[in-house]
Amino acid sequence: MAAPVPPPPPPCPPSLPSLSPQEDDPIIIDPPNIQSELYNIIERDHAVSLDTNSSEIITVSILHQSLRPALQRNRPMCGLVALCMADQIIHNDTICKDPMEVLEMSREAGFSRQGEILSSDHLLQLAKGVLNCTGSIVNVEEIRSVDIIRWLLARQALLIPYDCDKDHTPFQCYGHAAHWCVIIGANFTVSREIYKSFNLTSSFPLPPDHYYLDMVDESVRKFLRDERVKQDILQREDQFHVFARQGKSRHLCMWKLSRLLQSCSNLYELGPHRDPKDYVLPAGNLKECLKSQTVLLHSKLCPSY
Repeated sequence: MAAPVPPPPPPCPPSLPSLSPQEDDPIIIDPPNIQSELYNIIERDHAVSLDTNSSEIITVSILHQSLRPALQRNRPMCGLVALCMADQIIHNDTICKDPMEVLEMSREAGFSRQGEILSSDHLLQLAKGVLNCTGSIVNVEEIRSVDIIRWLLARQALLIPYDCDKDHTPFQCYGHAAHWCVIIGANFTVSREIYKSFNLTSSFPLPPDHYYLDMVDESVRKFLRDERVKQDILQREDQFHVFARQGKSRHLCMWKLSRLLQSCSNLYELGPHRDPKDYVLPAGNLKECLKSQTVLLHSKLCPSY
C-alpha cells in the first residue's frame, strides 16, 4: 500500500518590501554648540517656570553635551534614531550607529515595517540585540526627578514615548501623534544656600541665577548625590525640567518632566489617519504596548544604579 501523499507546505509569509535609499533618509549631525543652545533655550523659556523671583533659589542644568543628534527626516523612525542617540550615552561614544542599519535589523526581527516602533518591549529587545546593552521597562508612575539625575550620572539612557505636538512639545492626543525621545539632561531649582556650600561654579556663562554643571566633575557628582540636594529638588519637583533629543528637530528640547510623563500616560490608540496594516502593532493598540512604558538602558559593562 502506497504511503499517503504529504500535504503541500504552507505558503511563505509575504516579504516586506525592500527599502531603497532616499534623499530624505535619516542623517547624523555634528554636536551643536551646547552653550549657545542652552543660553537660548533658557532665555526663550525664562520661565523655566521658576519662581526665581525668590532670591533664595537658583537653577542648575546638567546634560550629556557631546551627543551627535540623529534626525529621522521623512521616515517614521523616531524610536530608532532615539535608540542611536541613546547608544552614545550608555557607551560614552560620539560615534552614532547608522539608523538605516538599525531599521533593517528591526524589520528582520519583526518589530517594524517602515521604521516605526510602537511597543516599548520591542524597543528594549532591539536595543539589547543592537546596542550590546541591557535594560528594563519603567512605568511612568515610578519615575521621580531624582531618578532622572541618578540615571544621568550613571550614563543610563531613558527613552520616553509621548504625543508630539507641532512644535515637538508633549501634549495629550490619545496616542495619535506618538513619538519617541531620549532624555539627555535635566534643569532644576535648588536652594542658593545649599548650592553655595559646595563652592561650585558654572562651566560657562548663562543668564543670571542659572548654572551649568559638568557631570564629569567629581565635585559636581558629589553635589548631585547629596541627600540635602535630593530632598531640596523633590520639594520643588513641579519645577523640574528635562532636556531631550528627538528625531524631528536638530534643536535641544526642554520640557517639564510632569508634562512629558502625562503625555506618555495618554497613549491609547494609533489614530484614525493611520492604517494599522502599515505598522507592527503587537497588541492591536497603544494602550497595551506603549502607554506609560518608558525604556531604561545601560551598558553591560556598567552596573545598574
